[in-house]
Amino acid sequence: MSAAFATLLSLVSAVVVALVAHRLADRRARVDELASMRLKVIFQCKKYKGTVTASDIRDFRGAMIGRADKGLFITTGTFTRDAIKEATRDGAPPIDLVDGDQLAEKLKELGLGVKKEMVEKISVDTDWFKSI
Repeated sequence: MSAAFATLLSLVSAVVVALVAHRLADRRARVDELASMRLKVIFQCKKYKGTVTASDIRDFRGAMIGRADKGLFITTGTFTRDAIKEATRDGAPPIDLVDGDQLAEKLKELGLGVKKEMVEKISVDTDWFKSI
C-alpha cells in the first residue's frame, strides 16, 4: 500500500462519519436522534483505477452480514451498473456507494487533505489586436 493511499484511508474514517450522518439526516432523522443511535456500519475502501463489480459488492455484503446494520463501500474508481443495483437490492442489507469523484468532493467539502487555490486565467483578446 502506498503512503499516499494510507493517508487517504486515515482521512476516510472522518468522511465515513460525515457521510453516514448526512445520509441519515437526508432520511429526516433529527440531529439529537443521530447522537443516540447505535448504528453499526462497516466500510471498505478500494484503490481501483477501474470499476467495482457486483461480485465485489456481494463479497462485501457476505462479510458484513451479522456484523453490521449498514455498509459503505468507497472506491477511488467507479461502480458498474450491476454493482449499483446489487448495493440496493431488495431484502439485502443496504450498502451505500461512494466513487472516486464523490470521495474527492467530500474531502474538498470537509477540507480534508486538500487545499483550495484560486488561479488567475489570462487569455489574449484577439479582437482587440485585430482592431489596432
